[in-house]
Amino acid sequence: MKIYVLCDGGLGNQLFEYACARALAIKTGGEVVLDPWRSRRGRTRPLELQHFNIKARFTTGFETLICRLVDASRLRPVAKIARKIVPGMIPTVVRQKKNDYIPEIFEVPGPLFLDGWFQSELYFRDHREQLLPELTFRDPPDAINQEWLEKIRACNAVSVHVRRGDYVSDPFIATGIGTCSLEYYQAAIDLIRQRVENPTFFVFSDDPEWTRRNLPVPEPRHFISHNCGKCDREDMRLMSACKHFIIANSTFSWWGAWLATNAEKIVIAPKRWFANPKYSEKDVVPTAWIRV
Repeated sequence: MKIYVLCDGGLGNQLFEYACARALAIKTGGEVVLDPWRSRRGRTRPLELQHFNIKARFTTGFETLICRLVDASRLRPVAKIARKIVPGMIPTVVRQKKNDYIPEIFEVPGPLFLDGWFQSELYFRDHREQLLPELTFRDPPDAINQEWLEKIRACNAVSVHVRRGDYVSDPFIATGIGTCSLEYYQAAIDLIRQRVENPTFFVFSDDPEWTRRNLPVPEPRHFISHNCGKCDREDMRLMSACKHFIIANSTFSWWGAWLATNAEKIVIAPKRWFANPKYSEKDVVPTAWIRV
């Protein structure tokens, strides 16, 4: 069956959307079809999944019409009627109203149209070995990123991610998600230094100048800023090459940690994922990760 994915959000959210759909495809023998409508119209961040070795394709002209039919609220009654007239052609819409894991998604008859971020490893945890090769980069790194990769691989590298950007500038996002405190980073760094021998910290941020001035990172440390605002996915490549992780409440660094293949990795995540307590976060962070 076909599993349509409405691509939405930044790279971290796009990876969650793909991984959930791919797990469904593996279970059913289906096909993942990406619907980039929102990104192509500037309603979300640019689509970046095409830079990975994913097993998916983009919608064709007719499929795009079908996706708009089931996506537009004013056309949903029409879609309901068409679903009865042409069974198996009009997808069933699965919209994630909360952040919680929805196990019932695996029982919904296809085809499906996924609209949501599906931010939980529980959707695809059992398919990690199949997903990891698909979530590698299609293109090799450029010279400067290759140099940083070699530095990272040569030491006990710890990725530290500081997310600011719209978490600070957008009042709605700031009150809903919010930023991690400096106290969180200090506690996480202390824990890493207790458990990791001779750690070297590699700091990634969308606000590198603020981070340099304010983050209490001990030596040896490196602030990675050359990709910021130019090719952010290269930061994810560098992150995932690290051995241990201090992530922000961000799907970007969540994926940097999840993609890392070090069997002994330590991943530290904030206890509070959302500033607004009405947002559920019980399924966001894998149980093997440490929350501080």
